[in-house]
Amino acid sequence: MKNSLTKTFVRTSMLALMLLAGAAISISAQELKGATSSQDLGFSKRSIVGVWLTQLQGRNCSTGDPVGPLAPGLITFAGGGTLSETATIPPPNPFPAPFFRSPGHGVWDRQNWENYTAAIVLQRLNADGTFAGRTRIRLTIQLLESGNELTWTGTGELVAPDGTVLMTTCNTGSAIRFE
Repeated sequence: MKNSLTKTFVRTSMLALMLLAGAAISISAQELKGATSSQDLGFSKRSIVGVWLTQLQGRNCSTGDPVGPLAPGLITFAGGGTLSETATIPPPNPFPAPFFRSPGHGVWDRQNWENYTAAIVLQRLNADGTFAGRTRIRLTIQLLESGNELTWTGTGELVAPDGTVLMTTCNTGSAIRFE
C-alpha cells in the first residue's frame, strides 16, 4: 500500500512539473510571436541587440596609426548571441589582392552593462571566385551611455585555405544604432 501511494505521488508530481514546463514554453512562444521590436522582447536600449551602422578603421598593430580609409558597414546583433555583418573595404585595400569577402557571421557575449566581446568569421575569395581563406576577427566592444553608440578595438587574422595565418590586422571602430 505504501509503495502504491509513493508511486502515485511521484507520478502526480512528474505530471504537474511537465504541465508547468509546458505552460512556460507556451507563454514564451506567445511573447516571441507577438513581438514587433527588440523592446517587445525585453531588450533595453542598454543592449547591443539591434542593427548598427559601422565605421571601421584599420590600424598598424605596432604604432596604432591608421591604415587605409574608413570602411563603412553594417552589423546586426541578435538576441540569442549571434551576429551578422557586412563591410566595404574601399581602395586602397591594405589586404593581399585580389580580395573579395563574404558577409561575416559570428557570436557575441555580454560582459557587463557596457562591455561585450564578439568573434566574427568571413570567407575571402579570389577574383575568379575560388576560396582564398578566411578572416577571423575578435572585438572588444563598449556600449556608450546613450545606448545608441558603441566603439570597439579589434584584431584579425587572414588565414590561408590550409590554416596558415598569413597576416595579423588591428582595427578600431564606432557605430550608431539604426532605428
